[in-house]
Amino acid sequence: KSLESSAKGIQDRLVSGGDKMAQPERERLELEFKQKARDFQFQSKELNEAKAVADREMLKQLKPKLDQAVEEVIKKGGFDLVFERGAVIDVKPQYDVTRQVIERMNQMK
Repeated sequence: KSLESSAKGIQDRLVSGGDKMAQPERERLELEFKQKARDFQFQSKELNEAKAVADREMLKQLKPKLDQAVEEVIKKGGFDLVFERGAVIDVKPQYDVTRQVIERMNQMK
């Protein structure tokens, strides 16, 4: 957050008074702004990668529980087919077992 606000401050100084600044000062601020922008992009990439790793780890831990919950809902409901939500364009609410699977997973805690 401080990196973002610092870059914003430099940008504001360049926009508001850049034309009145001496050439070396303006170039120094432009260089500093570019460096902060690179740092911000790097930190953003690092955070996104860390989030992706955490998401994969969470899914890895939840997968056996999810599979068990789906299997139990299938058996209890006597379903012949169950599709992932992303593979279905539209479904009538009475055929959507998502809520049942979630409730079963919550009971398994």
